[in-house]
Amino acid sequence: MRLMFGSQVSGFFAALLWIPLVAPSPPRWRAYTSSSYYYTDYTFPKPQSKHKFVPGPQYCPDTGRTICKGVRNYPDEHIYQLVSSTKARRFNFTTVFVDERDGDIEPNNELLPEGPPKIQHDGYVVYQTAVHYDYHLPSASVPWRYAAAPAAATTTINTQSIHRRRRPIIRRQIENEEKPVCPARTRFVPPQAALNDNSEWKYIVNVQNKDVRFRQIIRVDVCESPGQPCTREISLPFGYVSQCKQKFIKKKLLALDADGQGTSVENFFIPSCCVCHVTRTTQRR
Repeated sequence: MRLMFGSQVSGFFAALLWIPLVAPSPPRWRAYTSSSYYYTDYTFPKPQSKHKFVPGPQYCPDTGRTICKGVRNYPDEHIYQLVSSTKARRFNFTTVFVDERDGDIEPNNELLPEGPPKIQHDGYVVYQTAVHYDYHLPSASVPWRYAAAPAAATTTINTQSIHRRRRPIIRRQIENEEKPVCPARTRFVPPQAALNDNSEWKYIVNVQNKDVRFRQIIRVDVCESPGQPCTREISLPFGYVSQCKQKFIKKKLLALDADGQGTSVENFFIPSCCVCHVTRTTQRR
């Protein structure tokens, strides 16, 4: 029994002696394909917010229907925290936020020249005026004659008639004052929601109640009677009708992204003026 156990042990050690000792091979390096990713370069996407920051279509006829103020459930606290956390030191807020109440309402006519600029030549002002010459000479068959100077014409002025006509002229001037064909009202609005040129409603960054720098106040010109006929003071030929229509311009405003993670500057439709459209209702024969 002992001999058998000893033989088994000796056989076991003999088997160990026959096991080849294989040295570990050096690592093989291979180039990663374009589909490979390094964990150090990979960043996990931000979790999608369950709440969508989209106001939805708004009904605001007083401000032109494309921009609205006083929007319900306006996320002012979220917008304020977002803008405050992303603002950089020494950032010029006037490059993004604007208040159109500042400055002139209309262009200064004194700075709009009526004609071409004058040319300076050797210190003298030269006016560009056209000079016309008449090269038509009189016919040789027509003799020269000197005519007597015409008698001075006399005109009688009736001062009483001028005094009587002065009042109707003043009344006529009052009646001829300019009146808009389609009246519009001008307002300065801090919008909280607006329609962009991609047919999307967005929240507009306007949290001046928390920081006066974070405001966007724009001018709007809204038709008083859109879709209605133009003023009755204009006369149209038979077969024509008129209608007042609202016109819009595109203006860049800072808006909140739909996911609520950032802000973007986008183009929004702003009411700009009210025009009168004239169309023909009858066909020509």
